[in-house]
Amino acid sequence: MAGKEELQIFCYIIWCLWGAHNKLIFENKLQTPGDVLETVNCALANLSLASLSLPKVPPSTAEDKRWEPPEIGCLKLNIATVSNGVNSTGFGLVI
Repeated sequence: MAGKEELQIFCYIIWCLWGAHNKLIFENKLQTPGDVLETVNCALANLSLASLSLPKVPPSTAEDKRWEPPEIGCLKLNIATVSNGVNSTGFGLVI
C-alpha cells in the first residue's frame, strides 16, 4: 500500500498530465514528459514549503461552527473533508 508521500506524487502526476492535456487541446501547446515532471517537482516543492509554514491547528468539530445561509443573490460553497489518518480520505462539497 502506498504511503502519504507516494499518494501525493501520484495525484500531482495525474493533475499535471491533465493540465498538459488541456494545454494541448485548448492552447495547442505540446508539453514533453520532462516538462510535466518539472511541473510535478515544482508543485511538490511548493507543497513542502507551504507545509513548513502552516501552524498546527486542531481539527474542528461540528459543534464549533454552524452553517449560515448565504446572503440573497450570493452562492455559498461548503466543503468538508475526512480522514481516518491511515489510508482513507474523502471530501465533499455543496453549492
